[in-house]
Amino acid sequence: MDKNEFCDRAGNIIGELFDLGLTRFPICAFGPQLLGSEAVRSFENCSPDEMEDISGAALLHDIVRSDVSKMALDKSSAEYWCGYVYGYAQKYFGCTFGELLSLLPFDEMYVLHEKYQSEDLQMVMDLIQKRLKR
Repeated sequence: MDKNEFCDRAGNIIGELFDLGLTRFPICAFGPQLLGSEAVRSFENCSPDEMEDISGAALLHDIVRSDVSKMALDKSSAEYWCGYVYGYAQKYFGCTFGELLSLLPFDEMYVLHEKYQSEDLQMVMDLIQKRLKR
């Protein structure tokens, strides 16, 4: 798996996590659970091989400790897009979700969804890179 495939896989996992998690919990409750989760810290450091067996639903289950099997995934939602970008960027730049969320808070990422959802992902990566260099 090359770096782009690795980042894309991470994006899909975290996109699923955000879509499912944010349909059940407000960001003010979900964010601290996400950042305090051992499962998410493990994900931040996982290899491509380790990522093969991970899903967003499984991560959510580990974070909230409740059954998420009946929750419906919507890959066209803003929450999925935001999660995808965070997941992709985490592997692309090698930083933590905490660092990403401090550089680009969820409410700002949500606004970027309106602007960039149909654009090239590289535009958002360039924005994050600029903020990382500050």
